[in-house]
Amino acid sequence: MTVDFVYLLFSSYHEGESPDLDRLKRREASMDKKVKEHLYGI
Repeated sequence: MTVDFVYLLFSSYHEGESPDLDRLKRREASMDKKVKEHLYGI
């Protein structure tokens, strides 16, 4: 989990909204892919 994921999750609860977990998971997966591409050239 990145800090961005946790921030968006808790900020959506704070605002009284239900978090869009699918969107957050896709965003997290995208970040993971970018990091792996940058670090390992995969």
